[in-house]
Amino acid sequence: MAETETKTAPAFKLAQLEESDKYEAVKDLLRVILAPDKTYTTKEVDALLKTALARPVQEEINR
Repeated sequence: MAETETKTAPAFKLAQLEESDKYEAVKDLLRVILAPDKTYTTKEVDALLKTALARPVQEEINR
């Protein structure tokens, strides 16, 4: 019987993702939505970004 090998996607810390060219445009948003001590796969980061970017912008006006 053939053995099946489970491959895990590489996981990255926030600092590594901030240095990535892929996430250069959303670096500030990454700092808000990701925990610095946790690791994330690119699939997880993309899903979190999609959710964060889909939220409507709320404008706060000082009175």
